[in-house]
Amino acid sequence: MSLEQLKTALSAIPADELVSLFMTVRQTEMPLSLFSWLEHALLAEMDAHAGRRAAIPGPQRVVDAMDIAKSVLVLAAIAGKLRLAGLARSAEFVEAAAQCLKPPPIFH
Repeated sequence: MSLEQLKTALSAIPADELVSLFMTVRQTEMPLSLFSWLEHALLAEMDAHAGRRAAIPGPQRVVDAMDIAKSVLVLAAIAGKLRLAGLARSAEFVEAAAQCLKPPPIFH
């Protein structure tokens, strides 16, 4: 998953759904580095809806290496919760973020 694909998934989320995703993130226990990245990305997208642009780094640049495994699990749980709530676009963005965090397979 590329950063551009992640940004495309984020920009596809309607404003009202973006607020629901933001509230879900704020109510979920997660590593601080993941929370910081998600909060920045969501606030930047809310600004974009208002006509202001901000740079969004990929999650792999912000999430601590020691938090990757837990972050992927948290993102999977959030995505499931969002799908159950009928927030498919938000779930797709969260799943894309998890894909960005997963290390590529190593072939020997």
